[in-house]
Amino acid sequence: MATGARSAATAVALATCLSLPACAADPDPPSSAPPAGSDGAEPSSSPTSSPTSSATAAPTPTVPPATGSRIATPLLTMRFPRGWDLYDGMAPSQYDAREPGGQNTVLYSSVDLIAPVPLPELADLYAGRSDWDRRPRELEPVTVDGVRCFRLRGERLGVPREVVGTQRGETAVQIVFEIDGQPAGRQRTIDSVLATVAWEPQ
Repeated sequence: MATGARSAATAVALATCLSLPACAADPDPPSSAPPAGSDGAEPSSSPTSSPTSSATAAPTPTVPPATGSRIATPLLTMRFPRGWDLYDGMAPSQYDAREPGGQNTVLYSSVDLIAPVPLPELADLYAGRSDWDRRPRELEPVTVDGVRCFRLRGERLGVPREVVGTQRGETAVQIVFEIDGQPAGRQRTIDSVLATVAWEPQ
């Protein structure tokens, strides 16, 4: 398939499938996966400069991994913050964890692509989605469990939003953090969840 046609087809797939997490308004009952432990610690720094073409290794974690509900998918295992309610999403490849009594959420989703897409192009497709308040900033790529991921930061409905994503084979993966409040606490939550990601072998 020609590059232009492949990119257009991929954009259609992302526009139709990757918008599902932001649209989930009435999830199924919470999962029975039990929370355990504690994940509080001092926040770590986050990159804010413009992305470069070279991979950027993630800084040494300064927060302990999250110890809440665990999910296991064909692509990865990961945990959500302790005490948050875990919901099954509108598709088998989607999970949504929400802080009780608040609007803070962490969402995981994946979607099959028609063909592999370069990481900068994948980031651009996510940044162009219509559910951002305005086009987000693209941050330095980050390495999560040895895999290079793009990072986007912006807002949705006035709530700070950060997206970390990559592809595994021909599947696009995104972890979306929509967390209000102080930047230090928000970054602590993001870092603690990313510290739990373990990719399945390809």
